[in-house]
Amino acid sequence: MTVAATNAKAGPYVCDGGQDTFPFHFPVLEASHVAVYLGSGDTESRVSGGYSVNLDENGGGSVVFAT
Repeated sequence: MTVAATNAKAGPYVCDGGQDTFPFHFPVLEASHVAVYLGSGDTESRVSGGYSVNLDENGGGSVVFAT
């Protein structure tokens, strides 16, 4: 199996306070392989909780925030 040399990325998404589900369209083997970041550029920081990752059978999935 070939492993990608670069990280796949979805977004950026603009959060409007109403949307809580954000899709991604690249294959992921395990939910723990997904990292979520807020902000951009110099203000980007990794989120440590408050969300779940749902994986689709055919690749891709979504990140769902609790609030």
